[in-house]
Amino acid sequence: MFRQLTKSTVFAAGLAKRNASSFARLSVLGRVGQDPVVEQGASGKDFARYSVAVNTSKEGPPSWFSVAVFEPKQIEFATNYIRKGALVHVEANAVNKKFEKGDGSTGYSTNFYQTRVDIVRNPYNPENAENES
Repeated sequence: MFRQLTKSTVFAAGLAKRNASSFARLSVLGRVGQDPVVEQGASGKDFARYSVAVNTSKEGPPSWFSVAVFEPKQIEFATNYIRKGALVHVEANAVNKKFEKGDGSTGYSTNFYQTRVDIVRNPYNPENAENES
């Protein structure tokens, strides 16, 4: 555990130096709302997208986070093992984007780019799926 924290600290320090000494990071523990979907970006590179729901209270609706995955090995892992209903811990960089809406007004969104994911509990077992086919 200590080595992981040390690596994260070194990464965060390097990121801070490159981005004018500040950055935003998100850490979420929640349930996957949909299986990861692989899409192709404008640059032609593949990326995966999935959503995570977090219940902050027993009453009321969950908060939803859309997560994008860009690293090829993480895309492969996400598409092979992460399934709807899985309990995951996601670490992501948060990036704010400004865009123009259809009516001409300015809109803002926060995008979450996955840097790490851990499956805490997964209802999907790839070995069972092979036996069922």
